[in-house]
Amino acid sequence: MKKNPVTESAAEDLSEILPMLLRYMSQLAEQAQNYPRVIGEVLMSLDHLETSTITELSTRLHRPKSNLTPVIENLVQQNMVSRIPNKQDRRVVNLRLTNEGTQAVKAIKETSKNILMNKLDLLQEEEVLRFSEAIKVVRETFMKIVSLP
Repeated sequence: MKKNPVTESAAEDLSEILPMLLRYMSQLAEQAQNYPRVIGEVLMSLDHLETSTITELSTRLHRPKSNLTPVIENLVQQNMVSRIPNKQDRRVVNLRLTNEGTQAVKAIKETSKNILMNKLDLLQEEEVLRFSEAIKVVRETFMKIVSLP
């Protein structure tokens, strides 16, 4: 199959920017609530996924299960995450945010938004407009990509 240079370039750019965005958003979560980065990653992932197993989180966050287990245990003890037995397979436990976890995510998002707004305010208005339009295009296109088989 012949490679389309435009498609190849777009795929390469996307594969470079996604990890940068994840790291940056994790840093913002760390600044926002003074959580260790991994806690912010877990909370934000569970907010996005609604429920997940530790194996799924491990894959999604590119972290070993052995590193996530104590983090999850800590979040369960803080009543931010609950364990829900899987009805089809008793060996599997699903993780879900509790009300406290959802409130923590809301606080992270709000503080992160404020930090980003302060940084964007340092740019020229034209730069912010171009950036905003580009983000809209990226969001729309990415939503199409993830919905494809």
